[in-house]
Amino acid sequence: EFSSMYEEQLNPAHGADVSQQTADFYYEHTMDSVWNVTFSKLDDRCWVLLTYDLIKRNPINATLSIHRLVQNTVRNRMTNEIRIIAFRVLINLLYHVYPRQQLGMAMEHAWDDCELFLPQVLVVASHFLRLRDADLETKQFVEVLHNATWYMQEKGMFEQLLPLAETTKAIIAATDQGESLLMGEIYNTLGNVHLEIGNLEECEENFKRVRDIRVKHCAPDDPSIANINNNLSLAETALERYETAVQLSYKTIKIRENLEDEQYSTYKKKTLPINYSNLCRILYTMGKLDEAADKGNHALELAKNTFGLKSKNTAQAMYNLADVHMKRGDESALHLHLQALGIRKDVLGSHYQTAGSCYKVACLLYTQGDAQGSQQLLSEALAMYEHAYSAQGGAARTMFKLAEVLTQQGLVDEANKLSLRAKELRQKLRMTKLPLLISRETRIYCCIDMSADAQIPLIYDNVKSTTSFTFKETSPRLITVINLTDIGSNLLSLETTILTLIQNDDVMSADFLDEIIIQYAEQELGEVHTKVDSCQVMGRTYPVRWAAIPKSQWLTSAPYALSSRGVKKNDRRKFEVQFKRAAALG
Repeated sequence: EFSSMYEEQLNPAHGADVSQQTADFYYEHTMDSVWNVTFSKLDDRCWVLLTYDLIKRNPINATLSIHRLVQNTVRNRMTNEIRIIAFRVLINLLYHVYPRQQLGMAMEHAWDDCELFLPQVLVVASHFLRLRDADLETKQFVEVLHNATWYMQEKGMFEQLLPLAETTKAIIAATDQGESLLMGEIYNTLGNVHLEIGNLEECEENFKRVRDIRVKHCAPDDPSIANINNNLSLAETALERYETAVQLSYKTIKIRENLEDEQYSTYKKKTLPINYSNLCRILYTMGKLDEAADKGNHALELAKNTFGLKSKNTAQAMYNLADVHMKRGDESALHLHLQALGIRKDVLGSHYQTAGSCYKVACLLYTQGDAQGSQQLLSEALAMYEHAYSAQGGAARTMFKLAEVLTQQGLVDEANKLSLRAKELRQKLRMTKLPLLISRETRIYCCIDMSADAQIPLIYDNVKSTTSFTFKETSPRLITVINLTDIGSNLLSLETTILTLIQNDDVMSADFLDEIIIQYAEQELGEVHTKVDSCQVMGRTYPVRWAAIPKSQWLTSAPYALSSRGVKKNDRRKFEVQFKRAAALG
């Protein structure tokens, strides 16, 4: 039958212009004809498809996989009414079988089932866009999408997650449920993703929306309030508002510990280890290492008892505690980081968190003289970062460290190529940022991200100031400004001081530093006779510039940041002063 149809097309009877028909036309017609004829003759004999592997049955895990051409043909033969019925049936099935996220707890125990059904969810979401004009009940569908995006967040599948979450938001908004708890869950997932990839403004904005929704619907001691307080504490940590982060963290712990055991025992058991681990991280970042070690040890003990040793949460507790030991110079840091790395490789596989563990272990091995082991782990980390979504910062940092290790091994040409790649990536990263002035403690990072002679207007609450500054920069630069009084008269401690100020891998790496400026008052120069013009930081040499400035005009640790969200109105004048001083220093 097909042969005669094909011959007819090759020899048209009514003078059709065959020369205008392309190979694509014949392919399309051929496939369409073959499959339609085939399916019209199958009737109820679909078992024939099993014979030719067009449908595969796996009796071990009780699954069927259908060839893509069979799927397309079945869909093409459906009427619109049948498609809508099939869509409703499939949503009902997925709603009852897809694992459900509960009370903000991790879904690790259900990852296998989540992975099994995720392709179905993604396909259904793509078909929903084609059927959105139909009268469809979306509540079950939205809940399925929420559970799927939560799983994708836990697995680090951010690139696929973000468009799916946006689709979910649009569906909810279309049903006038924009302030519902379910919408809050979607905002919460988006906040977590933006936190992981470093979009801190979007992260904070999403978490605040979640908080506003939950405060409206929930009691002050509800677990949902504790959950968003915990997430906000993580955002505040990333934004370097550590005191607020600590307060929110303790507030979260208090709510969770006071919940009734009878109703919330599982919830408390699964969330408190993560709470204490997060608190350990915050205290570590603040430099309160003894407190951090205390909370970290408690977190690790709880995590082992709750999740066991094959859990990403246990690995994170180990990682945070290992960093505390690493900063204190304890030998146990390597053992803990190695344990965390083993768990992450087993549980997460090729993942940006696994890459982070590879990097830490590599750094420790390098300090102990094992350059070969360090090189191998850094290469592994780099491969993972390069395949992860929005992990260019980790990739650049790893390239710099790997170049340092290669140089030490005498592989100078290879190291130089790697350093060049890292610098190009760093440059690319900076070009995606807004002009930014960030202050921390006694130094200020100033990222000038504009082309030559660009005018940078100050923006306050989305209202442009009349003040602007011109920077004659051909490329972005990152500088750190340090007070001479923080170093003391002994310049040998300069390297130690800088390491103390900036060596925090989660916030800033010395690899991204272009220049160090030391500001001092002439009368306070004291016994310092030699102004060094360079400094070794983490094995790399950076230029040092000395700025003689009256102490009253020093750049301070004032909490002002220029970004797309602006600056508080009452800080305008103070901020302009700080910005002008930064501009004066270049």
